[in-house]
Amino acid sequence: MERTAFLEKLGVLILPGFLRPSECTELSAEMRRAPQAEAPLSIRGQTQEVTDARQRSTRRAQVSQETSAGMVKRLLAAKPRVEAFFSRRLADIVEAPKFLVYRPGDFFIPHRDVRGPEVDISHPVIKARRLNLIVLLNAQAETPAAGEYSGAALTVYGLIDEPRWRDYGFPVPAVPGSLVVFRADIIHEVAPVIEGERYTVVSRMLDPDFQSPTA
Repeated sequence: MERTAFLEKLGVLILPGFLRPSECTELSAEMRRAPQAEAPLSIRGQTQEVTDARQRSTRRAQVSQETSAGMVKRLLAAKPRVEAFFSRRLADIVEAPKFLVYRPGDFFIPHRDVRGPEVDISHPVIKARRLNLIVLLNAQAETPAAGEYSGAALTVYGLIDEPRWRDYGFPVPAVPGSLVVFRADIIHEVAPVIEGERYTVVSRMLDPDFQSPTA
């Protein structure tokens, strides 16, 4: 709890109990059963998303439309609390959730989830990203039991605007059912999974002027 409170003082909102334990278990099981494919990235200069194993290795599970729509509804229900924490208005839609499975060896190098003017105009959603939303579904442990994983720490950087702290990374507690929210322009990474599988849902809250129904 002390670590969560400390991160909140630095601008990372952590909402425990966003999903119940039973919901985490059911959603992880659906993701495990669902068809999976390598998750693509939006790369500078590319007009379409591509996979790049040098930057990220993870798989996206194709869950049911009902499950995806239910997650959107839950994320939007948290919007008033998120807006209050970050003191900003946000769109009444969120980016389509991605249901990600990290297997042993999978990772995501340090990166930001929003880009500047150099991003191609065909990526309007990327430009509209304001806050990252990450739902943690299962637990991290040094010696993982069934349904848990080791490694794969979610680490955020640049939370303290002082020269000696700018490159320091703060790991986020991996508490199942938590919703983690931070600015999309903050550098963050997922360390390689050592053992087990890591299950998360990733979305973004968008600029209030963004109105695309396909977000």
